[in-house]
Amino acid sequence: MSSDRPLIAVNPAEEYLRCTEAVDFDDPSVIGMASSIGGSSELEVLRRAFELVRDRFPHSRDAGGEEVPFSASDVIRTGHGLCYAKSHLLAALLRYHGIPAGFCYQRLNDDGTFLLHCYNAVYVDGRWVRIDARGNNDSVHVEFDLGADMRAIKTDEALGEKDYPVVFARPDPGVIRALRTYRSLSQMVLPCDLSCPLS
Repeated sequence: MSSDRPLIAVNPAEEYLRCTEAVDFDDPSVIGMASSIGGSSELEVLRRAFELVRDRFPHSRDAGGEEVPFSASDVIRTGHGLCYAKSHLLAALLRYHGIPAGFCYQRLNDDGTFLLHCYNAVYVDGRWVRIDARGNNDSVHVEFDLGADMRAIKTDEALGEKDYPVVFARPDPGVIRALRTYRSLSQMVLPCDLSCPLS
């Protein structure tokens, strides 16, 4: 499955602006953070929200965090999050400002074990754009540039990896189940694929 295929939104347009349990932009902490993001244009709000989530909230594995945040407000409370939870926060900040945002997934090969990675897609200038605020480190570097590939991780089909070109309005049910089930990151079993894999 080519990672360069145009993204396809599979839900009604209004779903990509909805407040949900994971994308809880009605929570006071999310409202406060979203309100603090200034900008004279939608593009400026998008850039600032992306950089805030990328830089202020490190990936849990990079930070050595043990707690497993689920919702956008959980990430703010704990100060870190896995890619799934960080994508919930970025979606919440953008939806608060009326910018449609959804979720995209990659199946990655980690030394023979598959795991699912999540990043966001945003609807801007009449198209869906991939945007990954996983967080930069020694092996990952993503800068804000809507004209570039803003995925933190590139897939290799020879390794059985897949980049699903689909934008979901809600997180994958398997991701939600994993984030809800485990309290400790060291004991967590990461999802290895979408709950309903796409061919």
